[in-house]
Amino acid sequence: MDKSVLFVAIDYPPCRSPGTERIYKFSMNLPEFGWLAKVLTVNVSTHNLDALDDGYQDEGNVHRSFCLDTVKYLSYKGKYFSFCTIPDRYVSWVFTAFFKGVWLIKKHQPAIIFSSSPSLTSHVVAGLIAKITATPWVVDFRDPLQCHYDESVYQSFKLHRWIEKRVIAYCSKAIFTTNTAEKMYRRLYPDELATKFETIENGVDLSNFDFSLKQEKNSNRFVMLHTGTIYSPFRDPSELFSALALLKKKNLINNTNFLLRFRGAKCGTSYEKMIIENNIADIVEFKPVIDHKSCLFEMQTADALLVIQGKICFSQMPSKIYEYFATNKRIFAVTPNDSETARVLAQEPGCYVAESKDDVCEKILSLIDDKQNISRVAEKYERKHRAGELSKIFENISGL
Repeated sequence: MDKSVLFVAIDYPPCRSPGTERIYKFSMNLPEFGWLAKVLTVNVSTHNLDALDDGYQDEGNVHRSFCLDTVKYLSYKGKYFSFCTIPDRYVSWVFTAFFKGVWLIKKHQPAIIFSSSPSLTSHVVAGLIAKITATPWVVDFRDPLQCHYDESVYQSFKLHRWIEKRVIAYCSKAIFTTNTAEKMYRRLYPDELATKFETIENGVDLSNFDFSLKQEKNSNRFVMLHTGTIYSPFRDPSELFSALALLKKKNLINNTNFLLRFRGAKCGTSYEKMIIENNIADIVEFKPVIDHKSCLFEMQTADALLVIQGKICFSQMPSKIYEYFATNKRIFAVTPNDSETARVLAQEPGCYVAESKDDVCEKILSLIDDKQNISRVAEKYERKHRAGELSKIFENISGL
């Protein structure tokens, strides 16, 4: 047995979903700490073509098996049997991944199995492989299961909770991205040792940034940029739109000096009515998804970066905040003051947090007037440091 680990994950390049970066950087940075990662993931055709990174090429450590996306292939006119998506749309992967995983364990004899969310199917696969091969298993939950913070899905998540309970019982370590989430699970599972639960925060890969590029503004408008999806109630922009409407009505902002840009929100049409009713269509725009490198450069050219994190997500924090930190741009968060997001932002300069409409108005004006240069030490958030934390967990469990 050598210092190697079998990664089990559905979100892995060339997939470009938000969940990909964490697992990918773990696998790439672990060799620096003496650990080699073998990756078991789905076939590339599982993912939508527009969500793929054309420049990515598999290396010899990546092994794929067939997966049929229920929503993509087993639906008729957009409808499908709900049992085909429990625990999620990738449940069919269990059958091919299990046998491929057992074969990989027998061939390479890794010391650890490591499975990663957001897909619960990844943990089902890893748990079965771990049980049949008697290999220690580390689970990267990242965020709490939705039913633990969203009462509307609690009853429908009965099977999900049953699976989670068995995952927690059998794994050697359960990892989360925030201390708040870790504490929640210690309360949910009081019979488990507190040491079973641990936090490894998200981070940033500074090598993804090109800080040498000249950052030029194309207009005199103050540009506030939000990257990623928005949706109610998790990332609901309603309060922000109301605040912008009030500021515009008072003639404190207008279409010559202010612009709110949503990049890759994917749901701009859902908010058209709200935007029109608030008379802010000339200061709010929705732009399509672009590649990650271009998105990072756009962050560097914006005047301020926006985070929207609803009360329902109090224990979570968007991973993009660490990329925001690296830009040294001012950050504006519409989130409760006692949320995990607010707590982390309070540790860095140039960050503004607001929740109510009046507070949002006040903070936006302060943000626009703030001309000071921001300097943050983003190196402390480097993903390679997070890989170092993970390697210590592997060493403690395996004894290697």
